[in-house]
Amino acid sequence: MENFVLVGKAKTVFRLIELKAKYEEAAKANKKQDKKKRK
Repeated sequence: MENFVLVGKAKTVFRLIELKAKYEEAAKANKKQDKKKRK
């Protein structure tokens, strides 16, 4: 049972890391677009 809980937590943490990475990539893309619009 403990093993199952650990696996569940690991998946949740991994999902959070993945979402954070996607959010950071989107933020970088948005910054690039802003620079193009200003010129």
